[in-house]
Amino acid sequence: MLKMQNFDRYLCRAVNRVGMLPLKKTRWTIMKKYYHVCSLGLEKSLLFSDDQDFVTGVNDIAISLLKFDIKLICYCLMSNHFHFILYGEKQVCCDFANEYKRRCGIRLRINKMEVNALHNLIITVNELDNIEYIENAIAYVLRNPLAAKINIMPHHYQWSSADLYFRGSS
Repeated sequence: MLKMQNFDRYLCRAVNRVGMLPLKKTRWTIMKKYYHVCSLGLEKSLLFSDDQDFVTGVNDIAISLLKFDIKLICYCLMSNHFHFILYGEKQVCCDFANEYKRRCGIRLRINKMEVNALHNLIITVNELDNIEYIENAIAYVLRNPLAAKINIMPHHYQWSSADLYFRGSS
């Protein structure tokens, strides 16, 4: 089992092992960059209230990705908000986030009869402009369950991509 004090070290190795980040400084393309996309937590309602909502939420990530020329580096779905690290053009990443919000809104409208539940949901898109910032943002996203006081190792939380970083090579 992975101890939390070693988590950062393993995360950096895992990120480099899966090839998501350049190991050396490279010339960044003008348009495509890394972004941390997240929604602010809802105070009065939940985006995901049960396992079926989370399964649909993960499926909606895949469906939404099909529409846009971006790469998903990692994600974490929490009951009242979500996080994505994306690589692409800023406007395309914003469009992805809005499509994902739209799909969540449709699910809430159909299953929970919540009309306009996400109308005021604020989504932030922050550029990650250097390797250290990218690594810290990935660690933040993958550790989000710990910040929410969910007593589970990040790579065991089933509604994030942390297990893909730490699965091993077997």
